[in-house]
Amino acid sequence: MELMTDTVLKQMAEDVGEETLPAILSIFIEELSEMAAQLTVTSDAEIGDLAHRIKGSANTFGASALAKAAAGLELQAKRGEPCAQSSDVRSLARLAEQTVSHYQDYLNTRCAKPNQSL
Repeated sequence: MELMTDTVLKQMAEDVGEETLPAILSIFIEELSEMAAQLTVTSDAEIGDLAHRIKGSANTFGASALAKAAAGLELQAKRGEPCAQSSDVRSLARLAEQTVSHYQDYLNTRCAKPNQSL
């Protein structure tokens, strides 16, 4: 499972325009960073909603590994399983941080260079 799916980002660049993609990716990176930080301090009652939000954002931006992990945690929460202190939450937080780093690198290298096609 990939941290980032290039085909999704290429399609997004076509849909919104290559000049707009860096701004959208920056928002994704910022929001995902915030959600990753919330994961480790969130209660069982809030984990499902947070995992659902992460899953949706990850799917939108082609972060398939993160989306899959978030979907699993969301399902645990829906079943009423205690998960706020579980290793699954810590794993999802680490994966979210890795995804943020990967997308930040992409933004810095691919989107920062003018005239470079995505």
